[in-house]
Amino acid sequence: GLGSATVNVGESVKVSALVIVNALGDIYDENGNIIAGARIDGKFINTAQCMLNKSIAPGFGNTTIGVVATDALLTKEQANKLASCAHDGLAMAIRPAHTMYDGDTLFALSAGEKAADFNAILAAGAIAVQRAIINAFGV
Repeated sequence: GLGSATVNVGESVKVSALVIVNALGDIYDENGNIIAGARIDGKFINTAQCMLNKSIAPGFGNTTIGVVATDALLTKEQANKLASCAHDGLAMAIRPAHTMYDGDTLFALSAGEKAADFNAILAAGAIAVQRAIINAFGV
């Protein structure tokens, strides 16, 4: 799926995510419910639990890729940190995430000169990625 989301930081700064999702793991909404994933007889199988029980063979060639953008002014190092912390959003929405069968990658960019607390921008990046993944499945 393809999804996007924007999170406001204060009154002026925005952090947005755009993701393309083809994950091995199941997709969870913000309430912890599986909303997309492998099924058997129409029911979600809980991929992580099945992997732990060795009742399914893992897939291959899966990935979630995306970009996190903000209109806040960031240095190159801060943009790298934003991309890194945005991966928390992957783990919040996809379980399991970052397996050896996934090629999960996120990029970050700054397209503005607004000021905001950098830690709030990092938190917003993770939340934006989580919501974008959920939105990729129409929820």
